[in-house]
Amino acid sequence: SNIHIYRHDGILGQALAGRRLGFQIQLFGPHNQKQWDVAADAVLSKLNSSANGCEHISDVSVNDELVRAAISRRPSVTEKVFEGVPLATLNGPSRGACIEALARSVDAQLHPNITPAPASHECVNGVRRGWNRTTYDWNRDGTRVECKSAQLSWDRACNRWKANFHNIKLELQDGPAFDELQLALFTPRGIYIYRHDGKRGISGTGRLMEISGQSVQIYGSRGDACWNSGLDVILNKLDDSACVRIAFIEWGV
Repeated sequence: SNIHIYRHDGILGQALAGRRLGFQIQLFGPHNQKQWDVAADAVLSKLNSSANGCEHISDVSVNDELVRAAISRRPSVTEKVFEGVPLATLNGPSRGACIEALARSVDAQLHPNITPAPASHECVNGVRRGWNRTTYDWNRDGTRVECKSAQLSWDRACNRWKANFHNIKLELQDGPAFDELQLALFTPRGIYIYRHDGKRGISGTGRLMEISGQSVQIYGSRGDACWNSGLDVILNKLDDSACVRIAFIEWGV
């Protein structure tokens, strides 16, 4: 198998994908042809046709060393930083459930009288709500506590470290979704748990916010690639606000 490289003529197969998306180039094989090699030959014949101005540049084998290096999956900056860290190999929902259980356990040590939240019938988008989609996570002496977790991650677009807690339903049609929001930040050092002040880093408006909820976004310094210093900036922002640090669970302790 080869990668076929062409210089496009700006015309062949061009179609409008929408005003926001711009143009796309589509070339099709024969109708009802299920054999990929026959369809591929038909597409290549269109590119090679003298009826258009496309120019064949080169064919490169997919087994070429440079191609294999280019397409091989490399770990992201975030993945490299979290190598060997507990819970790092779990998927997002599984890790979130573990961190929520840890935060609830910490709260139970501080305030023994807590109970899990009961599941209500439907979410705000009409979907039936399961045990893991309640509007809050546990009840402490009448205080409804919601816990959201986030992983310290590298924002490649903005060139900085960030903590992004999302899908936070602050308000429902019949009033506040919970009374207390706890934020659990998953980091290579351990897990930091804060009581949110209801203000710091909140973003999200409009119809999408009504369905998916809002976010709490805290950022490190732009251009600082060091996760340690990026995390310190994020923690300083939380500590300097009205948010309250409840606990820090250090790995290996």
